[in-house]
Order: sequence, then structure tokens, then C-alpha cells
Amino acid sequence: MHSNNSSTKTKAKIGILEIKIESEESAENRIDRILEILEGVQDKYFDLLILPELWISGAFDYKSNAEFSQSILQKVFMNISRIAAQKNTYIHGGSYPLKKFDGKRYNSALIFNNFGELICEYNKMHLFGFKDGERTVFEPGRRIVVTNIMGRKMGISTCYDLRFPELYVNQIELGAEVLIISAAWPTKRIDHWASLLQARAIESQAFVIGCNAKGWSMNIELGGRSSVFSPAGEKLSPIHSNGFLEFEIDLDIVTLIRAEFPVLQDRVQNAPFKRSL
Repeated sequence: MHSNNSSTKTKAKIGILEIKIESEESAENRIDRILEILEGVQDKYFDLLILPELWISGAFDYKSNAEFSQSILQKVFMNISRIAAQKNTYIHGGSYPLKKFDGKRYNSALIFNNFGELICEYNKMHLFGFKDGERTVFEPGRRIVVTNIMGRKMGISTCYDLRFPELYVNQIELGAEVLIISAAWPTKRIDHWASLLQARAIESQAFVIGCNAKGWSMNIELGGRSSVFSPAGEKLSPIHSNGFLEFEIDLDIVTLIRAEFPVLQDRVQNAPFKRSL
């Protein structure tokens, strides 16, 4: 069922782990709980597992993100790498408050392939909180990321990025057929989350996979409602399986939809638009 890095899959089984953040749970206990869930996955069952944004530290706990132990994170990465190889599955590990060699912190999403190799690191480009919030902790990323997962090009982004369609225009131009968004989106604006996921699917004619946390980060309630939308904008129905939302997608549908309704070829690029007031 599973492929190596060089071959291309047609159908893929996706597992979304909609982690519940609880304020009374320590980061260490949450790590143990989530690793135990990942360890319990049947070997070769999922092709891709996806975790939410900043699930260890809490997206809105800026103090925790600014101070989080990098040695603890490295142990988490080693365990996720080991589990990915053991289960023969790609794992999008969600995102982490990662301190880089330049001493700056980034909201970094990491993806491991089915051999346990780190194949992708995406630093969140659009930081939430306007002049405050994430900007007090993180540097914005500068690189649009499309990576090869199961032989398919997939665009990687995080939470607030979803509000900026030009990012996804660029990912599609780079060949993305699937857009993956890991998030900690608040309940207060959860209808925006659902609408924007669907909009990105329709305008990009791509599968869109949104993995959102639930529970509480500080005094902010997180909205869950993780979803997968088809390239036609249809919301897919999950199977609830051992704590995961399970979806099976046919990746070849992307090519079919784009051929039947070739809207992407009509996108105006670099045109000398005239602006009038």
C-alpha cells in the first residue's frame, strides 16, 4: 500500500489528529499523551498523519513559546522520526517554537517522511496578533514551501496564512496539488476557517486539508472542525478512528478537475493593470 519517496501514490489515507489542549495539562504530559497515540497507530495504515499548530506550547501562550526548551523539542522530533519510520507513514508534526542558529525563533512546521527523515521545514510567514501576539516571539518566515509527499507536490502553511490567498496562488504555480494547513484557530472565528478552507480548494482546484486544535490556549477557545475539501470544493466526510479523523482521497482527481474545468489557465499573471480611483 505504501510507497517509497520516488514513486507516486494515487489514493492516500490521511489521519488528522485534532489535539485537545488543556490548560491543566503540562507540556511534558501532553507530549507523552500524543506520542502514545501515534505509537498506537497500526503499521502501514495511514499514508500521512497531521498534527495541529503549536500543540505542545499552546498557540496563544506567548511566554511559553518564547521560553520553550529546545532540548525537549529535539526529543519530540526524534520520537516522531522514529514513529514515522516504524509505521511507514509521513508525519506532519504540526508546528513548534523553534530557535534557529541565528538565535531567532520561528513558528516552524516539520514533516518527516516514511523513513523518518526530516524532509520539510516551513516557517510561518503571516504572524497573528497584528503588532503584538506572535510578533513578540517569532520572526516571520520568508520562503513559500511546496514539498514532495508520496510523490505528490503539497503546499505547506500554518493557521493565519490561510487568510492570504496570494500564498496559495504561488504554491499552485509551484505545482501543488494538495494544500495542508496546520492551525490553532479560535472558536470565535471558526466559520471563517471553514469558509476559507473551502475557498482555497475551489480557487486552487486542489485538495485542502485543515488540521485544527481544540480546547483552550490561555483564555482563547480553539475551534476544532478539522476538514478536508476536494478540488471541487466539496467537504469530505471523515471516519472517526482511534482518536483520528480518517479520510481517503484520490489524488488523481486533481488532474481530472483541472482538465474538465481549466480555470487556472485563465489566471492573469503579471498583467499591466490600470488602477483607477
